[in-house]
Parts: sequence; C-alpha cells; structure tokens
Amino acid sequence: MNAVVTKGKSELERCLKVSVDFHKIEKAVKKQLEKASRNARIPGFRPGRVPLKVMQKHYGNGIRQDVLQDSVKTALHAALQDHKLRPATSPSVQITKDTPGEDMEFTANFEIYPQIKEIQGLDNLTVEKPVIKIDDKDVDAMLEDMCKKNLNWKTVERACKLQDRVNIDYELRQDGKSIENGATKKFNLVLGSGVMIPGFEDKLASCKTGKEKKFTLTFPAEYPEKEFANSKFDFLIKINKIEESSKPEVNEEFAKKLGMTDVKSLRTEVRKTMQLDLDAAIKIYQKQQVFRHISTANKTVQLPGSLVTSQEQLLKDQVVKKLGLKNSEELSDSFIEKSDFTGQASNSVLLRFIVEQFMQDFKLEVDTDEVRRRIEMTAGMFEDPQKAAKQYYNDPSMLSFVQSAVIEDQVVKKIVASAKTTEKTYKFTDFFELYRKNPNVKEVKKTKK
Repeated sequence: MNAVVTKGKSELERCLKVSVDFHKIEKAVKKQLEKASRNARIPGFRPGRVPLKVMQKHYGNGIRQDVLQDSVKTALHAALQDHKLRPATSPSVQITKDTPGEDMEFTANFEIYPQIKEIQGLDNLTVEKPVIKIDDKDVDAMLEDMCKKNLNWKTVERACKLQDRVNIDYELRQDGKSIENGATKKFNLVLGSGVMIPGFEDKLASCKTGKEKKFTLTFPAEYPEKEFANSKFDFLIKINKIEESSKPEVNEEFAKKLGMTDVKSLRTEVRKTMQLDLDAAIKIYQKQQVFRHISTANKTVQLPGSLVTSQEQLLKDQVVKKLGLKNSEELSDSFIEKSDFTGQASNSVLLRFIVEQFMQDFKLEVDTDEVRRRIEMTAGMFEDPQKAAKQYYNDPSMLSFVQSAVIEDQVVKKIVASAKTTEKTYKFTDFFELYRKNPNVKEVKKTKK
C-alpha cells in the first residue's frame, strides 16, 4: 500500500491518494471464490466441485466488488494511522482506478480535527457564584403559582372574556379550500394565554356558547412552518363551551389533591423541590458562563465545515421533531434566520473540541459512576426502570449523550475550581428571571394554528 496526503482549499481539508497492490486484491478474490464454491449450486456441477473459472463467470464481479470495498476500508484505516490523521467526519471515498492486473487506486477526501495547542481564556476567567436563600415568601409565591396551574373551572352562560377558558372547534381555509390537518375539534383555549397566533384570541372576545364566526388572519413571518409563514388564512370557529376559573386555596384539600397529607408537608416538599431546581439552575448558569467565555476566547479556531453543517442539520431535525413537521424543508426562512442554527452549531462544535482537548490536557476520564447514577435516576421515572436502563446501555447514541453531559460537567467543575469566583446575592425569583432570559435557556414553541 502506498498513500500520499495533500491539503485542500481550507486549512483542515485533506485528500488521501492510496494505491493497493493488485496481487493482494487478486489473492483475496480467489480466496473468496474458493470459499463460495463450497456451497454454490450451479447446474451441471456437484456442490463443492464447481471449477474456479465457472465461479468467476457467475460470481466474480460481485465478489470482486466486496473485496475492493474491504480493501479500501483496510487501506484507508492504515493510511490514516500512518499519517496520524483524525477525520472530523466520514471520508468521501472514490475508487479512481480498478484495472485487472494493475494496482487499485482510490481517493479519500475529508476534514481533520483542528489542533488546539493551548485553550485560551482559562487564565482570565471569572465565574459568578449566585448566593440565594429560599425564604417563606418564595415558598408562598411558588404555591400561588401552583394554584394558578390547578384552577377550578365552572361552565358559564355568558359572553367570554379575558382569562376564560373556551372550548372551540376551528378550521383553516385558504382561498375557500380546506387545509390538510387544518381542523381541530374541542380545543381548550384560555383567552389571554397567547398560545395562538396574534389576533386570534381577540376575535373571540364577547362571543357566546354556540356562536359561529369567520375571520381572516395573517400568520407571522417567523412562524416555523413555511406553508403558513406570512400567509393569510380564513378561520371558521364554533364556541362549544365557556368556563370561568376560580383559584383554589392552599389548604388540606389542595395538599391532598397534590398527593400530600397536609399543608405543612406540602410546603416542605415544595421547598425541597425548589432547592433542587435552584441547585441545578446555578450549575447550568455557571456552565454557561464558562462556555461563553471560553468559546469567545477561542473563536479564531477553524472548524470543520462538514461537522458544523452536520450539527446544524441535527439541530434543525430536533426542532422538526418537536414541532411535528416532516422535515427541515418545512421550516420558514424567517424562523431559520431567527433561530441562528449555524451560529448554534458552530458554537456547539467548538465547545466539543475544547472539552475533548481539556480532557486530554488534564488526563480526565469519564466518571462511570456518575454516568450510571444519571441513567438510573432517569430510568427510575419509567414504569420498568430496569428495561429503561438497559435501553440506555444498549443504544450507543443514548449512552453517548449521558457520557457527554457528564464529561462537560467534569470539565466545568475543574475549570471553576481554578477560576476566580465572585459571589452575588439574588432573590430566588430575580435569579430565575435572569436565568430564563439567558439565550441558551430557551424552548422552541410552535404557536397553535
């Protein structure tokens, strides 16, 4: 085998030109033909007695192609090791010469991982450490919020108003034609919730039960689905029921409704949950500080375009799945621009390289005990925890996801331990308001049609 490596247009592009001795290929083809002849059934010949020339005529081309593919795989692996190359994505391979009696030749084009000689930004990193105490007023506010999420509803016979819950049937039409999957029956909508497109809920103001109404609205330009974005549609609405709400009191009945024995135990459990949520939020908040600083300090690192593109498509696919669309082609241009998938993907790829480099520099290994603990904790939420845990260990992608999260936390913990820290006191509600405003803490939502 002979391999020559050349650089491409970008700093990370590489091209391997590899040749494989034809004697080796012919020997492998002959061996496979002999092996296949043991069970071959060809009219006029007994099993195991088929001449090699006959086997060559019937199966030679197919077997040769299999041998070529195996030879390419083996030679490519050896060439990458010999030249100490680490492809960022699977190489694009093309056989350029396959002439009997001559060496086989192929090319492999790919991008390599960037070399980060030294991670920048570690020497001037300052991490803010939020100091937050949960007091009785915070628990009261949380219970108030829980009451709002567990409202009592009663049917009323009057015109609907803000904060009422209306049960509706609605259908979308365009140019007088019905839209596929554009009809919904018995949909509950709280007026003022903002889950529908702008203007929809206003059109229902003062309607009464049994009322049928038709109106036209234009979907926002940034609406996720391209089919609807910035387009006018007619809505046909029927009001089935109107309900008004009353907020429950925080008493023993309310506590039991939530699975607690009394108000005291409810407050204790709520405070415990708030503390767990707070601890997790502070951990994420500090991780975001570290990653934001490190990614900015290392923004000059050149990234493999193919890997960024792959990550960008992965992010789009995740949104597509969450929104219930068929593919990313259904996403509107404005939504894609607003979401900045390219920027997110670039930052994600950069941080992946930095984390891997940090693991190598400080000789860190993934904490297998923590991986197991997280899998067991997640699996415990399922009806059959053992089955769920087994699925994590049997699915490489699921296991890798947990391992990556653990590795990130290990790296951040070590970085924070060496960084300068400053304490800042927050009220519980103020901190979570700040935390949720962070651009990295967001949820993709699809406004109801």
